[in-house]
Amino acid sequence: MAMGAKLACPDKLCINVWGDAAIGFTGMDFETAVRERIPILSILLNNSAMAIELNVMPEATKKYRSTDISGDYAAMARAFGGYGERITKPEEIIPAIKRGIEQTRAGKPRCSSSSRRKKRRRRATRLKSGCAAPR
Repeated sequence: MAMGAKLACPDKLCINVWGDAAIGFTGMDFETAVRERIPILSILLNNSAMAIELNVMPEATKKYRSTDISGDYAAMARAFGGYGERITKPEEIIPAIKRGIEQTRAGKPRCSSSSRRKKRRRRATRLKSGCAAPR
């Protein structure tokens, strides 16, 4: 949706927010943004798990690690030709987002990924640390 919004309103900042499970389904959309030079800011919240599923899949998680997800999404962004930056501390989040906004103003898509350990929660996990971006 961010790419469509950016095409419809090219002067606006358009932000795509993903979880690390969602990027498994739609990660190639970022490659499309790079290839087509659609400067969106993508922020990936990465807790290395399908966290919403932890409470409903305890046996599958225990036996088969069914909810575990991993990946270096900053490297993925760079491999697609975008700018990739990984952050690991909460105080790095705002500066990374500001750098991302500058990248989009320069006409480059940017993907940001946050990282934190998974925990059993009833609600989706919140961003605590990390960020990545395309060049």
